[in-house]
Amino acid sequence: MRYQGDDFNSDLFQYDGTTLTEITSPVGFTGFGKGYQGDPILVGTDLYMRYKGDDDNYDLFKYDGTTLSEIASPAGFAGYGKGYHGTPILVGTVLYMKFLGDDDNYDLFKYDGTTLTEISSPVGFMGVFYGYKGTPIAVGSNLYLRYQGIDDNYDLFKYDGTLLTEISSPIGYSGSFFGYMEAPVVIGTDLYMRYQGDDANFDLFQYDGTTLTEISSPAGFTGSSRGYQGDAIVVGSDLYMRYLGDNTNSDLFVLSVCISTSGIDTQTACDSFTWIDGNTYTASNNTATHMLTNAAGCDSTVTLNLTINSVDVTTSTSGVTITANAIAASYQWLDCDSSMSIITGETNQSFTALSNGNYAVQVTENGCTDTSACINIFSVGIFDSFNISQLQIFPNPNDGLVTIILENTAITSIQVFNAYGKLVFEEGIINENKYQFEINEASGLYIISITSNGTKAAFKVF
Repeated sequence: MRYQGDDFNSDLFQYDGTTLTEITSPVGFTGFGKGYQGDPILVGTDLYMRYKGDDDNYDLFKYDGTTLSEIASPAGFAGYGKGYHGTPILVGTVLYMKFLGDDDNYDLFKYDGTTLTEISSPVGFMGVFYGYKGTPIAVGSNLYLRYQGIDDNYDLFKYDGTLLTEISSPIGYSGSFFGYMEAPVVIGTDLYMRYQGDDANFDLFQYDGTTLTEISSPAGFTGSSRGYQGDAIVVGSDLYMRYLGDNTNSDLFVLSVCISTSGIDTQTACDSFTWIDGNTYTASNNTATHMLTNAAGCDSTVTLNLTINSVDVTTSTSGVTITANAIAASYQWLDCDSSMSIITGETNQSFTALSNGNYAVQVTENGCTDTSACINIFSVGIFDSFNISQLQIFPNPNDGLVTIILENTAITSIQVFNAYGKLVFEEGIINENKYQFEINEASGLYIISITSNGTKAAFKVF
């Protein structure tokens, strides 16, 4: 708080709920009418204020709860009655203020906690008591300000952290001492302000970040110095304001504003996802948008943030061992010949078949589950069951006609598979030790599976 002592010096006081403690004005700021001048603003845990020195210059001070530190006015702003002139506003972590220069022009300054930086008034707004006139308001990351030009008209300016941009007063509001007349208020992302026209009537204006739009005073409120007087307050999406009528009576007006909203719909799906726009997406997407109506009856834009997860169900086969190519996933091997039943205990990345048949693997990764194609294993027991010296297969290579002789043992059945595991020939009941048959397929590698007395063996022929 600000206290003035019996010596007419103003000091900062701190009250913690129990004790009122003086934070004495520092040396050089202790004279009559000098010291703490107000304009306090909190930035994080630090308090920034305006002090008047014994030299009648105004400086910015910081109080961190322990130490009161001067941030001296820079050269060109250190004269009598000059320096820091208040109107502080915080945008993000940067403090913006008004300074009066030794040339009597008002400039915008910013302080980032370390450096005090001048944002010079632009050409046409530099003169005695011209330039930055205050009324700062933040809309998002942009700062909107009021400037007076050397033509004496007041204009709206935007500062985006880098560039100071003029939003000129429109035709009919560009006369001397007319134009932007303060009373800014924000609804949604739009700025509402008071302008005075060349006819001296006050009107409400809207700025949406691109266009400055007049909302004319209604009939009965259009006279000189009549119309919108400010005193605006936002309730929900309604703007309540005071208007002065041509009959000098003040009336309450309400402007119902449709506030558009937006949001992000974050979704994760396996393989594909059908969104509210009716489209089915098979790949991740963060650009699709869809327009809805919000609870206030206004537009609401939804942006899709979709992650499509897929499962690698490819496999590799080596002999009678099948390996899932997916790494660091969960696996369950299935028997395709038994209605895709689970093979108990087979949950590793690789599976070794104990009998010929068709097998698949169910893979779970990235929260998704899918099943591979069935893989045929037909070479279990190759060269394990028969004494090769008892078996004759000729000719090999052959022209399609094959003769098999198994000494001392009858041949029960024969199956022939191509190199892809497809069954191309089968004879179920033979019961002879010599059998001749023809492979009516293209030349190449074939596997002949021979069953005899309950045992089985397989051999390659060309």
